[in-house]
Amino acid sequence: MTMTQQSRIPAGINKTDNRCEIYAHNGKLYGTLKGKSLTFEELPAHIKDYYTQEYFDDVDAQISIKEDMGIIGFQRALYTYILCNHGGFDFEPDYDPAIAEIKKEYWQCGKRFQCASEGKVCKPWIMTNYNLSIREIEVIKYMAKGLTDAEISAKMNLATTTAQTHSRNIKTKLGMHSRSAITSFAKENNIV
Repeated sequence: MTMTQQSRIPAGINKTDNRCEIYAHNGKLYGTLKGKSLTFEELPAHIKDYYTQEYFDDVDAQISIKEDMGIIGFQRALYTYILCNHGGFDFEPDYDPAIAEIKKEYWQCGKRFQCASEGKVCKPWIMTNYNLSIREIEVIKYMAKGLTDAEISAKMNLATTTAQTHSRNIKTKLGMHSRSAITSFAKENNIV
């Protein structure tokens, strides 16, 4: 198997793979590990501890989960945090013992652009790495769908000049000058 083929297999699918892919299904958290799909509770302690530490290190997320989302209780708050940042099933491992820091992923949870905690609890690496705002990610989504700035402004209830400003800022932040490059970026990062 070539490296390219191997990278297109989700983490934890092979019986010898000690990396883990966390995903949500019907509101519950699961993980693939060593060829099995396990509930989050069934995962080894060191993996659960990894996510617990990630949650404890993110004080802003803890505050938002309690204040914005009204979630009380450690277990439910932890699950919400993991779901927001690692719940999509993709080809990048959510836990890899060989990597010190795992990228928080952007995935279509069904509450995008409507959740009060988006950007506070849910902070995918594309936001932090490129300094993108929630609004800019929404504009990227529409750009990738082929909408013009005028159509984006109508869809998002913005002035056309504001949509144009967002488009310019996105191109600068991503270092991309064409909509086709932004479309590729959006597809590669699960924005569309």
